[in-house]
Amino acid sequence: MARHQHTFQQALRRRLYRPYPVSRSRIQAFRWLAGILLGILVVTGIMLSFYYQPNSETAYESVKYIMRDVGHGWSGWLCRGIHSWASHALLAIGVFQFLKVFLNGRYRGRGRSHWRIGLLSLALMFAFAFTGDLLAWDDVALWSADLSLDWIEALPVLGHAVSSILRGGAETGTTTLQNFYGFHVLLLPAIGVALAWLWSWLPPWDVARRDEEGNLR
Repeated sequence: MARHQHTFQQALRRRLYRPYPVSRSRIQAFRWLAGILLGILVVTGIMLSFYYQPNSETAYESVKYIMRDVGHGWSGWLCRGIHSWASHALLAIGVFQFLKVFLNGRYRGRGRSHWRIGLLSLALMFAFAFTGDLLAWDDVALWSADLSLDWIEALPVLGHAVSSILRGGAETGTTTLQNFYGFHVLLLPAIGVALAWLWSWLPPWDVARRDEEGNLR
C-alpha cells in the first residue's frame, strides 16, 4: 500500500513540478484556473449541503431559504451564485480545451489516451451541471427531469430499466430527486477522482509526442 502511494505521489509530483516552456504558460494558466474553480465548487458545495434538503416537498423551499435567509440573505445568495458561476466557468474552460485539442489534432497517436480522458471529463462536467440544475426542483427542473428520463427510457435494451431506477417509482418525486442528488454529491465526484488518478499516470502529452516522433524516425 505504501509503495503504491509513493508511486502515485511521484506521478503527481511530475505533473505539478515539471518545467514548462514560456509558450505553454497560457495552458498552465488555464489548468490552474480550472483547479481553483474546482476548489471553489467543492467548498461552496459543502456549504450549500448544510442547508439543502433533497426532498420534493422541501427542496425548493430550502433553496429559497438559502437565497433569502442564510446569513441575512446576502451570504447564502452569494455562495449559491459563486457555485453556479464557477460551474459555468469550468464548463466553458472544458469546452474550450476540447475544441483546442480537436482543432490542433492532438487526439491522434499517443495523445488518444489524453483525448479519451478529456472526453470523459467533459461529459462529467455536463453531468455535474445538469444534476446541479435539477436540485432546485422548481417547474423547470421537474420538466427537465421528466424529459431526460423519458429520453433514457426510449433507449433500446437497458433504457427502461435505467429510467425506472433513476425515477425510483412510477412517478417523478422525492426518490428521483434523491437519486440525482446522490449522483451530484457522491457518484460523479468519485468518477472525477478516478479520472484524475488515471490522468496522473499518463505521460505528459508533449513527452508522448516526442516519443512517438522518435519512434517514427
